[in-house]
Amino acid sequence: MRSRATAFVAALALWPAATGARAEAGLSFEVSYEGVAPCRRESPRFRVTRLPPGTASLRFDLASGESGDFGHGGGTVVMSKPGTVAPGAVFGVGPCNAGSYVWTARALSRDGTSLATSEVRSTYRGSAY
Repeated sequence: MRSRATAFVAALALWPAATGARAEAGLSFEVSYEGVAPCRRESPRFRVTRLPPGTASLRFDLASGESGDFGHGGGTVVMSKPGTVAPGAVFGVGPCNAGSYVWTARALSRDGTSLATSEVRSTYRGSAY
């Protein structure tokens, strides 16, 4: 029973509480840290619910701090329709410390033109260790 409780507490610690999002027309996404260990080079799961026409790929970047001034990395994935981006598909160092984190996604056309940008700001509650 204790291991179940520990796993539940760990899952809660890894789930950020969404505190706001900014999206341009046609691009929106959600972030889930469920099952992702803190301080690892493994991105969370992204659920992309809308993409603008002409999207060929998405660029994700993670920043921390109230002003989003510390970059944690990011990466680009091929995606032309809404769906799920699996955990670990985007390079970056996930949250280690409690605080405010911002994931930014940019929809890119085949030639790399930015079509839309969306942000998800979340609060990471702290390590599960």
